Amino acid sequence: MRIPFLALAATAALTLGLAPVDGSDARPSTVSTVCADPAQPGAFRLADDDNALARRSLKFAPKVMPDALTVLATQAVSGACAPALKAVVSDNMLFADGRIIGGDAVRGTVALRSGVSFAGSMLAASDPHPQGGPGRFVMAYRVGYRRIDGQLITNYVGLWRTSSESQVRYFSTKSGGGFTTPRPLLTSSVPLRSVTYFPAPDTPSGTIKLVQAGSGTTRVIVLRWSHPGIFG
Repeated sequence: MRIPFLALAATAALTLGLAPVDGSDARPSTVSTVCADPAQPGAFRLADDDNALARRSLKFAPKVMPDALTVLATQAVSGACAPALKAVVSDNMLFADGRIIGGDAVRGTVALRSGVSFAGSMLAASDPHPQGGPGRFVMAYRVGYRRIDGQLITNYVGLWRTSSESQVRYFSTKSGGGFTTPRPLLTSSVPLRSVTYFPAPDTPSGTIKLVQAGSGTTRVIVLRWSHPGIFG
């Protein structure tokens, strides 16, 4: 018996163990990730950026339904702590040393959030994850749950990296153990550091946030993702 998709609670989370923060495939980072205090004025800011430019860097998978993925916003990241940004969920931002800040990074009104933990929602590269397929697994983020024949199934959106692009795919756990075969969602010609998800209330949809790290630039790309029935 199947029950409808269950959205995540609003308090979601992250872990460390992501890819090198410069967006490289396997080489050690040559970008400094030293960040004295991301909550200090001027250390970290977001500003509206060009949606069209971001959209050109993304390619949606052929089987993605029209309007299932929409770029809502693009934000340029500036400040000394920009190279250390790992991932963003809602208004919480994770940095390379594990610190999390939250608040309005556009206005610069942010503060450290010591009570926020993202560890329960993310698969790191060292965790069990789908094997095979092109690219190197970087991380995955939980989308939600469903129940099949009494078994709890977890749905994920994940990030893989090849020598030429970053690939975002979605997959689930299997009732007998292991994972389903990941299916493509989008690719980015600019390296991605992470992909995360924040659910909309009571609907199989939510917000994807990509941290995109080009040559000397960092962006946060925000997409709306509608996925009714996509996980099977």
